[in-house]
Amino acid sequence: APITTPAKAAASARAAGRKRRTKRAAAPAAPVVEFRDASVEDMDDICRLVDLWAERGENLPRSRDEILEKITDFGVVTVDGRVAGCASLWIYTPSLAEIRSLGVDEQTHGKGLGSGLVQYFLERARGLGIPRVFVLTRAPKFFERCGFRQVSVNSLPEKILKDCAKCPKNTCCDEIAMVIDTGAVIDAEIDPTLPPPGSAPRAAGDRGGSGASRE
Repeated sequence: APITTPAKAAASARAAGRKRRTKRAAAPAAPVVEFRDASVEDMDDICRLVDLWAERGENLPRSRDEILEKITDFGVVTVDGRVAGCASLWIYTPSLAEIRSLGVDEQTHGKGLGSGLVQYFLERARGLGIPRVFVLTRAPKFFERCGFRQVSVNSLPEKILKDCAKCPKNTCCDEIAMVIDTGAVIDAEIDPTLPPPGSAPRAAGDRGGSGASRE
C-alpha cells in the first residue's frame, strides 16, 4: 500500500479545501426578469425612461399627465424587481396597433429586454384579436430580428392622420415604417379597413433612416 507522509496528507487537505472553496464561489444566480402590465407605482420609472430617450430624439416626449392617462397601455420589464424598460401599445383600429415609447436602461442593452418587450406586446395584441402591429423606427435591423417587415408609411393612414400631420419632422421624417402579423384573425365586417387575406404588403416608402425606435 502507498505510504502517505504528513506532507502529502497536508497537501491533499489543502487541495480538498480549494475544491470546496471553488464550489462555494460559484457564479451568482441569474437575475429574475419579469414582463408585466404597468401600474401607477411604475410612473416615476416610466417617465424617466421616456424622458431619457426623448432627450436623445429616439422617442416622442410625453408628459407625466399623458403617461398617467394611458398607464394601462404600458408594460414594463423588471430585473430583480427594478424597472429596466418600458413600452406601450396604442390601438388605432380593431385591426391595427402600434408599439410606442420602447426603451430600456442603457446598462441593460444587449440583454434581450427590448426584444422581450416587443414580444410581450405582440402577445397582448394577439390576445386582443388585433392582427397587425406596426412601429416607426430608426433601428430596422432590430425589428427585422423580431419578425417585422418594412412597408410604406402611406400604408398606415391611421398613423398619418393622427400623429404624422402634427409631427415637427413630418416633412423630413427619417423613420422606417415596419409591420408584423400577429396571427390574430378578425372579420372584415368588424373592421372594413382590414386588407383582404393574402394581399401583398406594400413596398417600403422613401421615409428611411437608422437609429432606435422613436415610439
